[in-house]
Amino acid sequence: MKKMLTMVMVGIMMCSLIPYAFAIEDVSDEPNEGDYIFEPEPNLTHEEIVAMLESDPSTIVSNEYDAILQEKARAEKLLASGKASPIEIAAAKMTVNYDPAEKIYQLQEKPDKELKEMGLSEKQIQIVRNFEGTDAELRAIAANCSVSGNPKYTKNASGQWAKITFAFSWDKEPVWQMRDALVAQASPGFLPDTKVADIKCNINYKSPTNEVSYEYFTGNDLKLKSFSSGCPAGFSFNVMENRHVGLIDCRCFAQSGMATIVFRSIDTHQVQLSYGYAQATMAVSPSIGISFSDKKPSVGLNFMLSSGYTMYPKNEGGVACAPHFFT
Repeated sequence: MKKMLTMVMVGIMMCSLIPYAFAIEDVSDEPNEGDYIFEPEPNLTHEEIVAMLESDPSTIVSNEYDAILQEKARAEKLLASGKASPIEIAAAKMTVNYDPAEKIYQLQEKPDKELKEMGLSEKQIQIVRNFEGTDAELRAIAANCSVSGNPKYTKNASGQWAKITFAFSWDKEPVWQMRDALVAQASPGFLPDTKVADIKCNINYKSPTNEVSYEYFTGNDLKLKSFSSGCPAGFSFNVMENRHVGLIDCRCFAQSGMATIVFRSIDTHQVQLSYGYAQATMAVSPSIGISFSDKKPSVGLNFMLSSGYTMYPKNEGGVACAPHFFT
């Protein structure tokens, strides 16, 4: 009887330890506070971001007018395919019918002082005053978006870590002033680690009087989704926004920004990072923000952004970093 009682007690103890063992295994997959060994990235001012982008040979500059032409070509191709949904048809028609020259005619009604506050140079103001509607003029007046990024890699007991810090800067207000995003993606096996404090984003807003207001985002603001072909994540923000600057509220635009996104994998030893600036086109509601879909794009990197975004640089889907293998 004693022997049987002992066996029963041992069995109860073993059963009680099984959930604990599984809990230990699950917890070991989670990074501890001391596991993250990257140095935190600073929050840079607009001037610091511009200086960094100008000195980085990997910086790529995208012209908004070229992006508009590209979106028009895509919209025309979609309409010609006969495979678009009613919503896609409506959005495509808006894009095809959009005339960027109308924006220049609106600029002609503004005084030189206001055009300078928008970021136009003396030469660009002269083009506005003598505008004839040519592609060369539209390209010369269009805003340019500079983007560059810096990947870092390491590994420890928690697994493999891949970190991408990237920044953008507009040289003047863009024509499409909706809700844009800074987006990064890791190849399959790596997921964004929202628990890391270094995941963040800061946006520098500029007022018409050159005063600056700041917007800060943390991992709680990161939008992400996991797919079999990769894990995109990003921070979305309004390009134009009423912000409190000094003693007044005024309409500001996002002239620059910087984001840091960290990905981690427990057992995958090779990763490729991608990043870019996602600009919302005129066919997208400003309230949508950034959203992800499982539809693979026909060209470019697989950021899997919903339709209605143009990815800078390269206008085809951002930049892909070289693959990295953890040794």
